[in-house]
Amino acid sequence: MEADRRTPLAGGLCTQATSADDGSVDTIVIGAGVVGLAVARALAQTGREVLVIERANTIGTGTSSRNSEIIHAGIYYPPGSLKAKLCMEGRERLYAYCRERGVPHKRLGKLLVATEEDECRS
Repeated sequence: MEADRRTPLAGGLCTQATSADDGSVDTIVIGAGVVGLAVARALAQTGREVLVIERANTIGTGTSSRNSEIIHAGIYYPPGSLKAKLCMEGRERLYAYCRERGVPHKRLGKLLVATEEDECRS
């Protein structure tokens, strides 16, 4: 019996099956969160056949749905550290990406208040 070309996923989600007749795919990505979907998309754009497997009823419901939705400035890392450098570089690249593609965003800023003496910098 030949399988229906629309493959059901958890919770009733479906995807159009595009794998070879033998059911094989080039790559399987586990997890349909923001990272899993980005990886799957990048691989698919290179011509690979990609299957994304997700245990939840819908996509992006795990960690992806619980992020702080802010672009970090790198102020929590020691000045000059690799983490601070990469965070600041990533921030500028993300703002450029949003600007170039018309992705709505706001630069709101942040106020940090020292509550202990050792948190104050001279």
